[in-house]
Amino acid sequence: MTHYTIRLINTGFQELDKAQYATFRKGAGQIIEHPVFAFLVEGGGRKILVDTGMSDTQRSVSYHHAGRQEPGQAIHEQLSKVGIGAEE
Repeated sequence: MTHYTIRLINTGFQELDKAQYATFRKGAGQIIEHPVFAFLVEGGGRKILVDTGMSDTQRSVSYHHAGRQEPGQAIHEQLSKVGIGAEE
């Protein structure tokens, strides 16, 4: 039997309307800071990255929602912290 580990990786935050993204129609117009996650699945000799998470702040604001990515939160930096190179 293969065992898998799933790591939740916080790659930044986006500013989102609470009613649309968190509480199903309650709190419309209230902006919340919502974490943006990527998921790293490891097991059976494999490493699988599900979603790459938050893009850099400027790209997020231009193409998605307002948000921020703190230094060290980029996906390649987060993977490096757990000993995995982005090329893997």
